[in-house]
Amino acid sequence: ASLSRHTKGIMLRTVSLLSGLAAVAAQDALCSAAGAPPVIQATGVDLNFVQAEVTCNNLGGFKPLPDEPGFLPCNDEELRYTNFGTDFGLDIGPADNVVLDLVVTNLTSYIPNNARRNGRTQDQTGSFGQVNLADDQSTDFAYRFYETGTNTPVSLSTGVDFLFFDLDVGEAGRLTESIDVQGALSVTTVEDACRDQNQPSPCLSTTLIISQTGADSFNILATFRGYGVDNAEDPSQILQPVADMNDFEKEAARKYANVSYPAGISGFDVTYSLTPSADPGFSGRNFQYTAVGVNDVTIFNRPCYYCPAVSIPGIPGCAPCGTNADGVVIPCPPGAAYLPDCDFETASTCVPGPTGVNYPACLETCATDCNAECAEYVCNDYECVECYSADCPESTDPDSCFAQKCEQGLGFSSLSSCQASNCEKVVCEAEETQQCFDCKSDYIRSLAGVDGTSYCDDKTLFNVAGFNCRTACNPPVARKD
Repeated sequence: ASLSRHTKGIMLRTVSLLSGLAAVAAQDALCSAAGAPPVIQATGVDLNFVQAEVTCNNLGGFKPLPDEPGFLPCNDEELRYTNFGTDFGLDIGPADNVVLDLVVTNLTSYIPNNARRNGRTQDQTGSFGQVNLADDQSTDFAYRFYETGTNTPVSLSTGVDFLFFDLDVGEAGRLTESIDVQGALSVTTVEDACRDQNQPSPCLSTTLIISQTGADSFNILATFRGYGVDNAEDPSQILQPVADMNDFEKEAARKYANVSYPAGISGFDVTYSLTPSADPGFSGRNFQYTAVGVNDVTIFNRPCYYCPAVSIPGIPGCAPCGTNADGVVIPCPPGAAYLPDCDFETASTCVPGPTGVNYPACLETCATDCNAECAEYVCNDYECVECYSADCPESTDPDSCFAQKCEQGLGFSSLSSCQASNCEKVVCEAEETQQCFDCKSDYIRSLAGVDGTSYCDDKTLFNVAGFNCRTACNPPVARKD
């Protein structure tokens, strides 16, 4: 893949992840207030130097002095970036999430010019990772992905892009930087980005020479004089369409390379090399880098549920809280909400809010805990009765009203919402009286079968309001004149 696609993909993936996680955070903040833990729904790998923390800065046994930026009381001979990113895996759900550390170690002899430069740019406050190397040196380094706080390797679920910045040359061609990479799919530059549509013409030419030295190995060689003032300060200055760059950003963009690695890697090796300075042994340069992963974000409308104090029209019992399909916030009462009881895929179809087309199904499958607590009134034998009352007392009998209705969450939060469900019905008793009776009336209940089944169970029933049962029970006879 060329960087033209990579640059677009990197920008879109990064924006998608950040905006997606912001939406998740907004929804989960509401559920968190009600006691629900936050959930991140994403797949793939997210790598972020900005959020990472340097927790060990002792590469090759060289560490900053105690009064210098970057000093840490660490004796492991490594450079460790903790919380460097997260591998969300290929399946939705937190079970696959692995927080990553990036650990850099030297594989061959390493001599820095100034160890305080290791870690991050701008005296440990910048957005790039950084390794300092003395002039006239060449060192092999291992970059490894571990489970955070451990040395347990992680094979990444998707590919990653590692980007090297500010590759240039010193005065009179001295202090020339070069990088050798192995295990890579490709190495691309800003020239590939220029092949995108809607780019200025003429576009930008890279100052780097990229040479393929093996099936998956490449050499990146700097050719252009650097002055320090042309160094990018943030990846976003370069990872944008060329047409949107200012003159400073265009100059910086000419000096970076994008190295793409495949899925399944747990790390990679690079070689940093630097030619002699005018006064060998007394100078050096910094190798700067950042990374992004291939990720995707799927925002699930995964609602919490609660029992409304007052019935909501169209919602029989539990109501959803969170953010509905239109982005409208439905707050959860603090400490009074229930997490969905269904899996991620099922919850993803639950659109919160009274207009959610899948809400009735979600109420049955995703809000069972809430329903059980919210079932104040249930429809039992064609009558709305209150749970725990004499009409539906607490009972362990599996055939009881309480066990079959209240404990199963088949109730309503108020008497009015139960009655609005058309629980109470009218039937025409045609055999003896040819009159209409409430199914809950004593007369109709006296007609129950020997097995306890209601007379109404196999009859045509009518709503208590809105239908003239008497007309159906005693249809008018046509007059014969």
